[in-house]
Amino acid sequence: MSDRQQRRQKKHQLHQLGETVLKRGLPQAPAPEALLGLAVVLRGALADTNVGDRASRAAEIVHKVFEISAKSTPSKLDIACRKGCGYCCHTWVSATAPELFLIARALQSANSGGAPGRAAVLDRAGKTAGLDITQRFGRKIPCALLVDDACSMYAERPTVCRQVTSTELAACIDEYEGRDFNGDMIVSRLYLDHARNCRIPLQAALASLDLPLASYELGSGLTAALGPGAEAAWLSGRDTFQGITPAPAEPTQIQQVIHRLATALVALG
Repeated sequence: MSDRQQRRQKKHQLHQLGETVLKRGLPQAPAPEALLGLAVVLRGALADTNVGDRASRAAEIVHKVFEISAKSTPSKLDIACRKGCGYCCHTWVSATAPELFLIARALQSANSGGAPGRAAVLDRAGKTAGLDITQRFGRKIPCALLVDDACSMYAERPTVCRQVTSTELAACIDEYEGRDFNGDMIVSRLYLDHARNCRIPLQAALASLDLPLASYELGSGLTAALGPGAEAAWLSGRDTFQGITPAPAEPTQIQQVIHRLATALVALG
């Protein structure tokens, strides 16, 4: 068997593994092959030029895997988060570009009155534009998508929002009130791991296609993502988020994992 045939066979096997991940989710500590399999699926979705909104659809895949993973391994901790408890929705939040395009697509196609209109979202987003984490602390500025203390885009919320699962309401209130910037907020490690496990294959797939890995503050990023033809421009290599300061980079250890996966994806062809 030639090297090309071996690569093709390996890629097929990994794609099948990735499809299994889509159905069953990932454990809290997945095998590297499982992450690579999901990355193969995501790279295929991002590389399909017949699909104009393929970046936002890749985000949908990631969110689906997160939800299945979270349901298959429920947290043993008592989570304090409830609908109508929107304290954390007044803090600094970031999202990847595909996730921002997903929210923008949902907003532009929303038929119900539950979600704010495009103009309202842009107005709200402008109030957080340019503010960093410390500047946002204690300011009580709501997320542009928050309506009656509930997320109007809950199904499309970024993985960063999905991973925030506080076990103590008092700590959330302290942060909301701006009382203790360095306070200890205990969150479930399980959901943090699930979010990381989903973001790593997405970022590896992006890197393998020379697409930007950066995340952005939700309000500023959403303003750019709602621009005409923003997703198509970003996929073509233009800097849709020009002038917006990116979120802090992933820890070095995570960047190394992303690089290894991206290198493996490119080698598969």
